[in-house]
Amino acid sequence: MTVPTLAESAITYDRPAVVIYIRLSRDADDSTSVESQRELCEEYAARMGWRVIAVYEDVDVSGATRLEDRPGMSRVLDLLAARRVRYVLAWKLDRFARSMIEFGRFMAALSLAGAEGITTDGVLSPGGSATVGKIMAAIAEIERDMIIARTVTAKDRLRKQGRWPGGKAPYGFRIVKRDGGKYLDIDPETGPRVREMVRRVIAGTRIETLVDELNAAGVLAPSAYGRVQRGRPPENSRTGKLPKWTATALKDLLMSPTLTGTLMHDPRPQHEKTDANGKRVKARAKDLRPVLDAEGRVVKVGPELISEAEHLRVREALKSRSVPMGARATDTMLLHIAECAGCGHAMYTNFHRNKGYSTYRCANKDCTAHAFIADKLIEPYVASEVLAAIGAFRPLIKAAEVADVSAEIARDRAAVESLSEALVTLPAGSPAWDAVMAQLTATNKRLAKLEEQQARAGEATWVPAPTTFAEDWHAAPDDSARRALLRMAGVRVTVRKAAPGLTVADRVTVEITNPDALAVADTLDAIATEETTLNTPAADAARNAASVRGVRLQVDTAA
Repeated sequence: MTVPTLAESAITYDRPAVVIYIRLSRDADDSTSVESQRELCEEYAARMGWRVIAVYEDVDVSGATRLEDRPGMSRVLDLLAARRVRYVLAWKLDRFARSMIEFGRFMAALSLAGAEGITTDGVLSPGGSATVGKIMAAIAEIERDMIIARTVTAKDRLRKQGRWPGGKAPYGFRIVKRDGGKYLDIDPETGPRVREMVRRVIAGTRIETLVDELNAAGVLAPSAYGRVQRGRPPENSRTGKLPKWTATALKDLLMSPTLTGTLMHDPRPQHEKTDANGKRVKARAKDLRPVLDAEGRVVKVGPELISEAEHLRVREALKSRSVPMGARATDTMLLHIAECAGCGHAMYTNFHRNKGYSTYRCANKDCTAHAFIADKLIEPYVASEVLAAIGAFRPLIKAAEVADVSAEIARDRAAVESLSEALVTLPAGSPAWDAVMAQLTATNKRLAKLEEQQARAGEATWVPAPTTFAEDWHAAPDDSARRALLRMAGVRVTVRKAAPGLTVADRVTVEITNPDALAVADTLDAIATEETTLNTPAADAARNAASVRGVRLQVDTAA
């Protein structure tokens, strides 16, 4: 790339000044390479007697990208704004832009500068480029739409076959080739890391804790790791900075069904995937849906990095720990659990550096009780009370959940409407009519199954966890994990104001408000029938604890 001085680029010289623009979506050693385009443009300028004052390149840049977002083209626009060139020369029309909007903006910039866009193939020539340019821009837009349509169709076909449709592999996976296609396999470097993060989140570790550990250890964020795998520097090409792990990115990663080998796609129509300027907008986690086959079943494109049960558990763990905006996020065990008995306000901790412990205090300035208590007194007491009450219980966890397929239903309903409209325009009994009718029948059949599934969306199958509440408590790595267990059980703690003669037991009340999330271990093991019951405290506790989402569990008399 060459950059001229102002004196060298003045357009008042006898020889008109020209800037050469080169764009390539992917550099290659063929007739469209950077060197090939440059040689053709320089030869054309020499024949015309023009002065080449600069050559600007955009490599690995789409023709649909906004003009200002291309480093090379932005410099061309700067020259035009300064009225320093008479011509902008490119190999072909689509080097300038493939979008009608962007080509129109480029033509407007040329017009304001009193300059012309020229192509070496003669499509845009001196004196006639404005008229021809408008016509050809429309053709370029049509060609781009056709390319997009072919690409979308090809990717849909690959998805239905369970093959990887293209692009970088999701974090935790790698792309492997077999049977003439591309598939996902577990990445030996990132796969075990994802499994460990899932295990820790289920055990109660906060997302923020994992993010801090990953960044402190210098573990590459997914975007940086993906660039390294493709042989590129890990730094962001636009900012030059190394991307960091964030809580949002990690949460999206762990909640994605892709971890179970499920193939995901963005079912939104094409116009919703681009902004007002035609630039593609990255799909968010909530936009993605599982790919379904003709029978409405989820398509798998790789092995399970984690099981379906583990995926449900990690999703539930992340959802249960979401903290409202503005709430403090610390690792104190009773945050959002301890309340002031005087006003019902949440209690927060203040650390006393000189004493080496923290104090839970009512944060309500209008409260007359002003309850407070040292963490070294209340936390051991609450732990002992909870473990004595429900330590032998096992948490009930989701083993399976009926997926929401509303997006797929909307897609198939639109397809039915489109096929129905096409059917009435065709002669009945013709080959084309038969083909459309077959598609319509298959789509209606699939739609009926999806609607039946949607009626049960959210229904879950619950099973006892392999460990008891007490075992989970003692295995918890930190206070945030123990707090998650308390919240799961619906533990509520109220603290009364201190007074002479009152013990911790007199001042602190511990309630378990969600026993439905727990089940007695040895009693649940004996469940066998729906009608027979035991009149024992343990059996009563099991039945009460197992009443999750309307599910009633009964106990066999053999227990």
